[in-house]
Amino acid sequence: MKIKECSRNYPWLGISGAILIFLSWFYQNQLLSSATEDKIRLENTQISIDLQEIRMEMWHNAYVEEKTKQKPDTQILLNTSFKTLQSFLNIIAWSSVRLRDNELDKQSDIKGKYLTQNNLTKWYQNKNLNSLETDLATAIKRVNELGIEDNFSIEYGRKLAEIDANVKLYSRLYIFLYVIGSVLLGFEFMLKNRRKSPVYNRVGSR
Repeated sequence: MKIKECSRNYPWLGISGAILIFLSWFYQNQLLSSATEDKIRLENTQISIDLQEIRMEMWHNAYVEEKTKQKPDTQILLNTSFKTLQSFLNIIAWSSVRLRDNELDKQSDIKGKYLTQNNLTKWYQNKNLNSLETDLATAIKRVNELGIEDNFSIEYGRKLAEIDANVKLYSRLYIFLYVIGSVLLGFEFMLKNRRKSPVYNRVGSR
């Protein structure tokens, strides 16, 4: 089949190439960009949680150290138990929120955190050490018995792997569609140029 006939009989080359280039743009600027942002956001939450865990451990160690003294300072116990519980609440709330896909569920977790924190603040202001210590003991028991932190860690790893897989998939699709689209457009451009060339016109007119 002559080149002129090929270019006339296959007008879909340019159309298909343009569509594939558009799809590659869509995958890059919408899906790939969104998935990459989700991955970065999720990884950044781990930094905040790690810092809170360091703070919680620091305050809890200070509480235990003061508690073991013969004459513990009540104010120090108040401060350290309150700060430990604050950090614990942040860890639990942030660990849960980052795994949520539904915005209402996220808002519910945050609301629950603030309600509990308000109660802790009241006990702290009223110097209610007994309630703070009871909550602290309950929190430690829940973490140890239910494996809350381990469960959150497992779910975090699963979600991160899922997002990372999407990033890789969208990246491959973007490259594949862009290359194929460019080849089709380039082939169509070559056919049009060949058809316009003086040499081709002389040969084709015979």
